Amino acid sequence: MEEKKSVKLSYSVFFLIIAIIIIGIMGYLIYKLNDDKRKSMLEINSLNNQIESLEKSVTSMKNQINNASKTNNTNESNNLSNKTETVQNIQNSIEDTIKELFLKELKERDNNNDSEKLIDYRVDKITLLKYTDMSEELQKSYKPTDILAEVTYSVKPNDINRTAWLAGNGVTEGEWIVNKTACTYLRDGKLLGGLSTGW
Repeated sequence: MEEKKSVKLSYSVFFLIIAIIIIGIMGYLIYKLNDDKRKSMLEINSLNNQIESLEKSVTSMKNQINNASKTNNTNESNNLSNKTETVQNIQNSIEDTIKELFLKELKERDNNNDSEKLIDYRVDKITLLKYTDMSEELQKSYKPTDILAEVTYSVKPNDINRTAWLAGNGVTEGEWIVNKTACTYLRDGKLLGGLSTGW
């Protein structure tokens, strides 16, 4: 009987030892799981911080790009505006030169004889033409550096009924002949072509 008690006690001790070992292993596994979970949480927080930092960097870069783009657009717009203004100033200067030389031509014609005598005259409009817009045949008569222009002008002759100014083109309006057109060109600072009505 004592032997049975001893065997029962041995089994009890054995099972107790096994239970303690199992509890120890379980405790270690729980600790290990919690430690891994804590490390994972730290890694996740670190990754979230890195993502947040990258998002701030991307936002900062986008702002820099947008600011640079706005600056470039403003600079390009200013440059284009300046170039357009420069071209317009050059065109106005050319038109003023043609107008001045054309009025001088009218004054010289006015002094010639009574049939061309003028009381008044004016340049109404100057239209600059491109050499490249001319036909190949017409281009042979001019240089690429020539500045071609159509001048619309009006004259008030001494006698509207007896004047050579009615020839060519233009419309009579009271004492004036309006909408006269002359095809002329500027070469080396000189206005050539006179009062020609065609190219």
